[in-house]
Amino acid sequence: MAQATRGRNEPSTPGHEVVVIGAGPSGIVAGIKLKQAGIDDFVIVDRGGDLGGTWRDYCYPGIAVDVPVPWYEYSFARNRNWSRMFPGGEEINAYHRRVALEHGLGPHFRFHTEVARQVWDDGAHLWRLTLADGGELTTRFLITAVGAFVDTNDPNIPGTAEFAGRVLQPSRWDPSYDYTGKRVAVVGTGASAVQIVPGMAGKVSRLTVYQRTPSYCWPRPDFRLRPWMQTVLSARPVGRAIDVGSFAVLDLAILGLTRLPNSVMARGMRAADWGTKRAYRAYLRLVLDDPALRRSLAPSYGLLGKRPTASNAYLQAFRREHVELVTDSIERITARGIVSADGVEREFDVIVLATGQQVFSDPEYYKPGMILGRNGFDLGTFYAEHGLQAYESSAVPRVPNRWMISGPYSWGHSLHPMAENVAIHAARAIAAARRTGATLVEVRKDVHDAYHAKVLDRGENLHYYFKDLNRGLRTYYLNSQGQMAAVRRTSNLAMLWRSVRTPLAAYRCETLTAQQDSARQKARITA
Repeated sequence: MAQATRGRNEPSTPGHEVVVIGAGPSGIVAGIKLKQAGIDDFVIVDRGGDLGGTWRDYCYPGIAVDVPVPWYEYSFARNRNWSRMFPGGEEINAYHRRVALEHGLGPHFRFHTEVARQVWDDGAHLWRLTLADGGELTTRFLITAVGAFVDTNDPNIPGTAEFAGRVLQPSRWDPSYDYTGKRVAVVGTGASAVQIVPGMAGKVSRLTVYQRTPSYCWPRPDFRLRPWMQTVLSARPVGRAIDVGSFAVLDLAILGLTRLPNSVMARGMRAADWGTKRAYRAYLRLVLDDPALRRSLAPSYGLLGKRPTASNAYLQAFRREHVELVTDSIERITARGIVSADGVEREFDVIVLATGQQVFSDPEYYKPGMILGRNGFDLGTFYAEHGLQAYESSAVPRVPNRWMISGPYSWGHSLHPMAENVAIHAARAIAAARRTGATLVEVRKDVHDAYHAKVLDRGENLHYYFKDLNRGLRTYYLNSQGQMAAVRRTSNLAMLWRSVRTPLAAYRCETLTAQQDSARQKARITA
């Protein structure tokens, strides 16, 4: 485990050269790219007790990756042992652990370390990180790799605290709790619920699903991987071909969404939504016999309005006699169960609150006072007043020496390639600063503003889709400011190109001299 403080013969001496916040998939790749750039003085801190992030915390029944596994691995660490095309959570977690340890990250992890506040020290050119336990870490450079989903949303349902039974949540699941034979309610029909419902249905005595908005749930092409398939998929040329092919398809989609005139895209979007809704209703007819149930499970919005899901068992779970769908809104939770808007109270032993999480694209995610840059610049206040923005989804003016792995407008088709590119960008910038002796690296405001203007300019079609074509839909793709600040609007090729270009071209640099630091120290002593 890395030490909290170490000395150096530098003007100001931070405890570490780099601190990475978060030990999930993004934090792991950040550490690997730092090592590959020749940077070894770093620590990866995490509030949990182990590495893994989401895959450490989420252990509910049925959890599995929801994209094909060739898209859910690092390009430099192809796994030849995947058991399925959509492997379970334990297998995904084991993969990330193996990659981290094989690349020598073990000594760099520091667990049970929650960063509560990040404050830039203008005079010393370093970050002061206040920990939840009252301690402090100092670092020259900072990479936040906390992921897109950090905290579970506690639903605003009256009476939750009154329930006498057991309350479970996807990110706070108790794997030791035996729900066999229990009466269970699942509140929510998003990505977690789509896995939890079939995962529990075969063991409980009664399962009631409370649905506010139906989700698209398509069949998933899941199958066991034969040994020859594992060998083929783990081959570097095959992995590269998959990456290039998927990037090409996604980049074409991004070009269409961001570059084609709205008059053209609007017609295409309307046609796509019309066709999708009818195709899904046809699929429901194949899966379910009950017309009323099919109507309740059929979304009225387009395919991309909410995150689509995939399962070969979720819709099929409603064939079971003991599985019920309730579409009336929840009025309150009582000591015995749930009262819906129609006045019916259903009694339960367990309530599963699968009601979503706080998302990185919400301005509320960046709380005022938590991240302070140069001259007291408050990132949370800035985002609340001016909307989310960041150069390459990662760096913000007046917030030096700091990069976000999952920043505004960063989502692509998969986490790993996005995280790799941002980690490369940050590691190269830090390495270049070391070579030049720079102690402050800050993205230039003109470069940042030009980049963000391009992001906004390319959002017309996306905003039409959510604000006009699917008006009124409640979705985390649109944040509280009415902005779709999640999905990336530049191509993967452009992101890759800029991550490997000369990293300091977009930044302004300063060097803290020994004389400046000496004057600073004298001023502090005098004060």
